[in-house]
Amino acid sequence: MPDSRTLETHGTVLIVLGNNNYTVELSEGEATREILCHLSGKMRRFRINIIPGDEVTVEIPPPFDKGRITFRGRKSDRLEKASKKKGYRGNKRKH
Repeated sequence: MPDSRTLETHGTVLIVLGNNNYTVELSEGEATREILCHLSGKMRRFRINIIPGDEVTVEIPPPFDKGRITFRGRKSDRLEKASKKKGYRGNKRKH
C-alpha cells in the first residue's frame, strides 16, 4: 500500500534500460516529464515483461525524481504483436 506522501500516476514506457530500469514519460495535463523507474517486487518475482509503449502505473516517493512501476496496463497491441510471431497459438489448447 502506498505511503500517504507517495504519488500514484500513470505513464508510458519510453526506453527499456538494463537491470529492470525504465524511462517512463508522465503526462500531467499538458506538461510531460521523464523519470527513471524500476519494477516493484511482485512484478520482478512473477517476471512481468515491460516493453516500450506499455502504459504503466507508477508510485513516486517524496524526492519525486525516481519511481516504482506497480502495474502494467493491458494493451491490444501486445496481443497483435504476439499473434504475428511464428508458432503462436493463443489460448487454444488440445486436451
